[in-house]
Amino acid sequence: MDTMKYPLYLFGVLLITGASVSGQDAPVVDPGKIPEMSALGDRGENSSGRDSRIEILPLHLRQKVNAMAPVDRDRFLKNMQRWTELSPEERKRVKDVGNRQVKRMRDDMDRLADSLGLARESEARKEFEARYREERRDLERGILEQMRAIRKPLLDAMNASLKEEFLGKAKATPSP
Repeated sequence: MDTMKYPLYLFGVLLITGASVSGQDAPVVDPGKIPEMSALGDRGENSSGRDSRIEILPLHLRQKVNAMAPVDRDRFLKNMQRWTELSPEERKRVKDVGNRQVKRMRDDMDRLADSLGLARESEARKEFEARYREERRDLERGILEQMRAIRKPLLDAMNASLKEEFLGKAKATPSP
């Protein structure tokens, strides 16, 4: 699968919190056409109040982005900006991770749909797949938020412990 055809997914993979895969081919956004964030302000708005980061997108993608909730739209646009700043090697790594995640989710979805007896090309199967992707994305996002909540106090405690330990060593050893 050519993941460059799924920019909504790739930008999401970058932060593991992106929008779901649409299943439709989408052209690649040209990094040279993405306005610089500093020139547009924090939200990419120009003097007319419109977000020019959205205006440079192809029409079908612009419609999808405009239909997103404001939080999701802002996340997508930030991820898009980060994507354009990645080196080719970093992009390849992100694509590889994305491909593995898409394959894993597709395999899980197919196994469950097959166990339910849903025919491959049926309308019920398409509805099931859309619902599965949506719920899976929400589940993954929730797990990530829980992980961050658990990690933060543990990291703070670890940092405090290391500061205490090494601050004493730094004071004991004179600097040259």
